[in-house]
Amino acid sequence: MENTEPTTPFQAPSLEELAPLFPAYDIEAFIAQGGMGAVYQAKQISLDRAVAIKILPREFGADPEFRESFEAEAKAMARLNHPNLIGIYDFGDIDGMLFLIMELVHGKSLYHSCYGKAIDPVQASEIIIAVCEGIDHAHDADILHRDIKPANILLSMDATPKIGDFGLAAPMNAAANPEDVIYGTPGYTAPEVIARQPVDRRADIFSIGVMLHEMLTGQMPDEHRTRPSSISGCPMGYDTIVARSTHPDPNQRYNTAAELAEALKKVSSQPASVLNVPAAPVRSAVTMAAPQKKSPALALTLIALVAIAGIAVLANRKDKDPAPATTDIDKPATPVLPSTPTPGSDTSEPVEATSTVNTAPTPSKKTLPPIKQLALLKARLASGARDQFPDTTVERNGSHFLLLKTNFTRPNAEKLAEEHGAHLAILADTDDRKWLMQQFSITRPTWIGAGLAANDSWQWTDSSPWNSADTPGQATVGEGFLALNSHGELIPQPESGRRPIILQWRNDGSNPCTMEEQLKRTTASIEENGLQEARYPVGTRTLGESHFLRINQKVSWDSARELTTKYKGHLPVPSSPEENQWLAKTFASESKTHRFWLGGFLLTPTSPWQWITQEAWHSTGWASGQPSDDSAKNRMIMTLRPGGSAEAWSSSDGKSGEANCLMIEWSEPKKAATAKIGDFDLDQWLASVNSKIQKRVKPDVEEYQQERGQIINGYIRAMKRAARRVEVPGGRRGGRGNDRLTEMVENSMEEVEESGELLTTLPRLAPDSFQEIQTESTAELKKLDDIYQAKLKAHLDFYTKGLLGKATSLTEEGFTQQARELQEKVAAIGEDTSLMLKALDLD
Repeated sequence: MENTEPTTPFQAPSLEELAPLFPAYDIEAFIAQGGMGAVYQAKQISLDRAVAIKILPREFGADPEFRESFEAEAKAMARLNHPNLIGIYDFGDIDGMLFLIMELVHGKSLYHSCYGKAIDPVQASEIIIAVCEGIDHAHDADILHRDIKPANILLSMDATPKIGDFGLAAPMNAAANPEDVIYGTPGYTAPEVIARQPVDRRADIFSIGVMLHEMLTGQMPDEHRTRPSSISGCPMGYDTIVARSTHPDPNQRYNTAAELAEALKKVSSQPASVLNVPAAPVRSAVTMAAPQKKSPALALTLIALVAIAGIAVLANRKDKDPAPATTDIDKPATPVLPSTPTPGSDTSEPVEATSTVNTAPTPSKKTLPPIKQLALLKARLASGARDQFPDTTVERNGSHFLLLKTNFTRPNAEKLAEEHGAHLAILADTDDRKWLMQQFSITRPTWIGAGLAANDSWQWTDSSPWNSADTPGQATVGEGFLALNSHGELIPQPESGRRPIILQWRNDGSNPCTMEEQLKRTTASIEENGLQEARYPVGTRTLGESHFLRINQKVSWDSARELTTKYKGHLPVPSSPEENQWLAKTFASESKTHRFWLGGFLLTPTSPWQWITQEAWHSTGWASGQPSDDSAKNRMIMTLRPGGSAEAWSSSDGKSGEANCLMIEWSEPKKAATAKIGDFDLDQWLASVNSKIQKRVKPDVEEYQQERGQIINGYIRAMKRAARRVEVPGGRRGGRGNDRLTEMVENSMEEVEESGELLTTLPRLAPDSFQEIQTESTAELKKLDDIYQAKLKAHLDFYTKGLLGKATSLTEEGFTQQARELQEKVAAIGEDTSLMLKALDLD
């Protein structure tokens, strides 16, 4: 996953900034902020329901892995429906920030209510039973919590426990990675988690057992697993339950949370005499230390979501004043935001927080601004009904118009319009424009339905004829959409600009300005007039004879290919380095990362990367370390971060969670591939090359071996002659003493002949004649070796340069796997000539 930790402190949006982004909600109050996000209290207007809205920083939304995890966990948690689990209502992306709409619990955390207290055993049982029932429901949905503790249990106003903070939730029996950071909270975490073993629901049962012990005694279990009854005087029947649920061996614990709950129901319902209550009265436990904070090294999801929830809880208790010991849980009185699951979403564009039809009494329109009234009418307007509009709507020539003074980026403005059955106003007639200026007080540039299309031509989104007199001045780079200013003039603006909008509803219920309708007209136009004479949607950009359009739609690679084909186009093919640079520069945003599929794919692990148009391949767009050597990642995606880099390609498995938009290209292939595309047999090619290099190197090897053998043989002969000539003191030349020396030297020379190496050392008292032979032969051999190594080094350079050159060529042809293998072979040989000889079978 990419590093999503903000480089600057997260600044929580103000209530005023959030209000236009969530028109279906009244943002009532700021609750808490952490370094990784913020939470707000709000009311869902249509249902008159209190909710909590959690906002994450944009850095998280820019991380595809985090977004994918966020969405998967949100969907999993939203499917859970239990009175002891905090509900998830909605999630998504708004203006680049991931958000979560969830149940707002008015109450305190169990940690706050039970901190350092031994509470009544029956009341503790009721709470733990409810927790077990909620967790068992999650377990049945194949979800583990993995961080159960009092701080993550909220008590509502009637003391109903509600479990939150599924930030560490994972599928059942998830495999452990030895390199992963240990998750959970010290003291509550099961031993198998710490040992990085696969875990199941019994890990959560361990945590619940620890929590039960803490509620009964006011203390965490100690290393001796002391019985709760001996600490607080609680009924001894609870000792067995705590001992079993917190057993170090998961096989000795309860199999399910439901079993633990049943055991507690039986024990808590029995009379005290049956429970063997000790004579000692129930006493308050000593104040325990607060649970340790999680390590900064814990998973990023945990940091992002738990930190906020923790602040929300702590903000509603006095940390410096320990709670008094008592045998009853304090009844909650203060609204507190619960810790919540770690859900997520991949959506790249802001979505309306809810589309629920209003079933609650509708507030008086007079008390609501137009954007709030619009939220209440969303379902009717989207369905085509035209009998109700916000109060300030005006009608002219079969259409209704509404000015929203709230600021929106251009993509958000179009999205909001379409979701409410409207489009940005079409003002092709100057009289309509003058009339609208009289109806509305337009004081600053306001979005309307016009912008640049193919060939840098200005166009209305419903394809109304363009009046050349309306053509604005020269637009700078990025100013591809039009706004209406206070003088009634059309001026170019960048899509990231935040502007008010004018909405238009056609009384007949039609909407010719949706992207789908524009694309249908483009398809018909291509069929009738051909690619170069066709009419393309607003937002299309042209390079030469190629037209490109970015659409805010998240799809998989295969679905993207189907859609682009449906509209007579194809996935974008940056068929030259220059086109790739233009694409990066043209579609890079000032503040948002865009990821879209390219028309590149890998058919088999040994085939080359190729374009769907069969154009000639080039590889100048791969990011560092790309493409992956994972054969499953056989599709291409382009990532454009603010400021855009042309080296932005990466390989992917093609699933929908990675791309946050769709790019269509309309063009004819510019240059067909010059060679037939097929597999490249690297082993066969390498064998052929090695055979040729072997023929170049082999004569030098053989010459060296011959000359070296001559030096060794000369050394042996010289040593033997010298031995026979040595005069042994006290004897005579050729006598018995000389015979012994000759025998010793001949034995040594046999070893030299067998090893092919000179003696490494001579005896300290060896005659000078032996030393002279050793020195002379060593010098000859070194000179020969130096000459030979110089020749081998030249061969090595020639060989490795040839391999690297082929690797470069293969990369350009799309054979990235084979190119990588060649590069790895060259790196393995390095500067070692002996490894080259081994590769050539000449060692």
